[in-house]
Amino acid sequence: MRPSRVLCIGFLLLLVAMYSSVAQQAPAGNGPQNGLQTPATMNGAMPSNGAMPANSVMPVSQQNAGQSAAESTMTSPNPPAATDGSTPAAPANQMVNNNGQTNSVPQLQTRDPRYRINKTDTFNINFLFTPEYDQVLQVQPDGYVIPRNIPQIKAEGMTVPQLTEALQQAYGKLLHEPVITVLPTNIVPAYFIAGGEVHNPGRYVFQGDTTIAQAVVLAGGFTSYAKHSQVILYRRINNEWVEGRRVDLKHMLNSGNLSEDIHLEPGDMIYVPKNFISKTQPWLTPFSDFIKAGFFGNYPLAF
Repeated sequence: MRPSRVLCIGFLLLLVAMYSSVAQQAPAGNGPQNGLQTPATMNGAMPSNGAMPANSVMPVSQQNAGQSAAESTMTSPNPPAATDGSTPAAPANQMVNNNGQTNSVPQLQTRDPRYRINKTDTFNINFLFTPEYDQVLQVQPDGYVIPRNIPQIKAEGMTVPQLTEALQQAYGKLLHEPVITVLPTNIVPAYFIAGGEVHNPGRYVFQGDTTIAQAVVLAGGFTSYAKHSQVILYRRINNEWVEGRRVDLKHMLNSGNLSEDIHLEPGDMIYVPKNFISKTQPWLTPFSDFIKAGFFGNYPLAF
């Protein structure tokens, strides 16, 4: 073989070796500093912790195992919805415990504004096609009503449409498609309660749309011990949950901006706590009491 040909082949091999070395160093140069992702990041692999090489990729089986372990101990407050046909994630109002069980937590929200039947309410029950069944029902102290010819119905907590539907279903076993109208005649008026450091705490009937500031005025205003900046509004959501909201009436009244004044709903309770001085006042003792007790000797006081 001629020396010139050997030199050409050696030069070509040198070029191939240089090109391969540059190709191997290219991914390291195009790392996160240049805005690109490494292959491990693109495949969803976890960062290296020293046990694995920095450019290695975790197998899919290990990824799934690690992901399942993470999901068993914590849950995102807003888990993404499943798009690949797998089991959908838990809703935002549910919590997942360590055993994988889902516990539903009711979200605090505005109460249903419809009137709900209370004890001692009275209703006129009118039948359109069979007026002989017309009657007057009164809610008993146990919350039940006693209609004629049908079993008792637990009416407390129902709305008027719900009571109407319950009566239609019950009388439907005796009559053919009865048409019933329920007319309230004597009901408990809507009210709110004002308590704490107001001059006239008590129960007040709504005379129209009422806000927290207006309710405090109706209750006689703040006392000298009231903490104006932390008025608390309690609103019952259901039989188990009560929403408490703190309102800074001091800032609103001083600024003259009542745009954030909350409108009350039936059953709301306003509580005005004591300020810091009123809480510590019972612990303050006059100096004369210390002298009478003998702490400073039995010396007469000279005023």
